[in-house]
Amino acid sequence: MQLRIALGQFNAVVGDVAGNLQRMKDLIETSRSQGVHLVVFPEMSITGYPPEDLLLKSDFLIKAQQATDQLCAASKGLTVVFGAPIVGTDVANGAIIAHDGSQAGVYRKQQLPNYGVFDENRYYRPGEERTVFDLGEFRFGVTVCEDIWYPDGPARDQAVDGGARLLINISASPWHLGKGPMRERMLSTRAFDHNVYVAYCNLVGGQDELMFDGQSVVFAPDGSIIGRAKAFAEDLLVIDLEYEDVLRTRLIDPRMRREPVDADHPFDVVKMAALGAGPVSPLARRFEAAPEGPAEAYEALVLGVHDYVKKSGFTKVVIGSSGGVDSAITAVIACDALGAE
Repeated sequence: MQLRIALGQFNAVVGDVAGNLQRMKDLIETSRSQGVHLVVFPEMSITGYPPEDLLLKSDFLIKAQQATDQLCAASKGLTVVFGAPIVGTDVANGAIIAHDGSQAGVYRKQQLPNYGVFDENRYYRPGEERTVFDLGEFRFGVTVCEDIWYPDGPARDQAVDGGARLLINISASPWHLGKGPMRERMLSTRAFDHNVYVAYCNLVGGQDELMFDGQSVVFAPDGSIIGRAKAFAEDLLVIDLEYEDVLRTRLIDPRMRREPVDADHPFDVVKMAALGAGPVSPLARRFEAAPEGPAEAYEALVLGVHDYVKKSGFTKVVIGSSGGVDSAITAVIACDALGAE
């Protein structure tokens, strides 16, 4: 079985639920026209990340739930995984799995970071789901951001105990210089250790002092990278996955056979019919360049300035210039971010 997957990294705006919803609907239509079976969006894509104290407002949560329902309805004819707050007895940082126009399941983030720029214990209750999803023959598991960073975390359980052949991670991973290669090493290790595909969809854009670099990636069961989206720009990465590749890798790599399976805590399996296009011409794999060093820093600064000004609704800026090199660099960044005028 071939599974065509699309990773829709887009520049979500915190609080702009209607705008984020429309952006995802547009990307779903683009994906549908390319014969995609499964579309993936970043962490908290409905609300933007981090929504912070907006999550303490009941009217905002109601608006987010209404948008979630609308996006599920927009999944008619394919499967969509996206991030949104899940409200029950408490609020969770969730992944919604929509299929053929309705909600098929949910996953609640289990590892809530509370260090550095993160404050997730303040807003969310961790989840405990043990659920995998069968899309035809292709079984996949879903995790949210931090969950996949732990070697013995939920991703391992989905692959070993749940039998997943594809691990989907939706993420809003704040950028710092050099983080891309470090993150890719981790994701490659998860794919290699569990002999599974790993599809990682990351947020892109600036939000106040935070930057998100995109660079969504897909890794093969042998740990090799088979696709990378653009850095610091919106992108739709479409790639074909082959069911047999997982089986072939596991047959020649005996490590998975030695992994202990937790039979006392079985996984629930949600079965869904494979929807979308029939046999299609194979796609060429796309590897966007990953910027490094000063180029990486410069691209981040330009996007960060642009998004801070535009998302705040500012119509003009003032630059203080002393005539030094640092002032010249600041002026160039402002020009590239906002336009010379």
